[in-house]
Amino acid sequence: MISLSPKPACLALLLCLAAGAAHASPPMDLNLTRWAENASFKAQSASFLPGSDGTRRLAASVKAGLLLLDEQGRELAKMPGSFQGLDSRTTGSSVLIATLDNARQQAMLTQLDPTGAHWSKPVYLPARDYSVAGLCLYRDDASNLFVFLVGEEGKGEQWLIGADNRLNDAPRLVRNLPLPPKAEFCQVDDAAHRLFVNEQNIGWWAYPAHPEAEVARQPVALREPFGDLKQAAGAMAIVPGGLLALDPKGKALHLYQQQESLENWTPVADLSLMR
Repeated sequence: MISLSPKPACLALLLCLAAGAAHASPPMDLNLTRWAENASFKAQSASFLPGSDGTRRLAASVKAGLLLLDEQGRELAKMPGSFQGLDSRTTGSSVLIATLDNARQQAMLTQLDPTGAHWSKPVYLPARDYSVAGLCLYRDDASNLFVFLVGEEGKGEQWLIGADNRLNDAPRLVRNLPLPPKAEFCQVDDAAHRLFVNEQNIGWWAYPAHPEAEVARQPVALREPFGDLKQAAGAMAIVPGGLLALDPKGKALHLYQQQESLENWTPVADLSLMR
């Protein structure tokens, strides 16, 4: 089963801001602009196309399908269907995309050739006996490709899906991963081998992403009075040297960084989304 996030607009906004935050120096110089506000579709998830110059975007829509878009929001490639959730990695000249197929109620993987606007034949994970809220990709140092599933009541799984830029025909479950009961979003920092997961009413957590690592979590940020988070922990995006995280109820973005010599995470910038 797949559960639909009630906050698609906030998620799309966060992911489209991630690249801007990554290049802002200092972080407080971030300039917000609207994107594709006149588009005929509503995206449940959106991100920049990895490996591109920032002029092309990926979007997952419940009604419009899986989309490759230009900087004006015009359609360049489309896979019809109903999708939510989105993560991607470069795989040679193609882009690996993970999403949730609402019609089949399964996690789906496909590779996009951005030049030829061609989608590969989808590969599906087996249907799960729990509601899947989110998913995210991970590539380890040996170029193995994994996908994490985030489910209801603290259920999480890590699947081996390919290697060396190629998808396996049959994904293989490598471990079960206990997660927070209110988890909905995840992201992986491949270089640091770190999985980030939200717990809506508590905060954000970091886990080792390697399949043979011990299951241990570290707080990135917690709600008041235990931390600086005002109201709720929402979606996230990996940026160089840190994590960009959304408080959807408090309408704010938070940037966190971890010093090499320290285990604790430090808030370094906040951006209000109030108008």
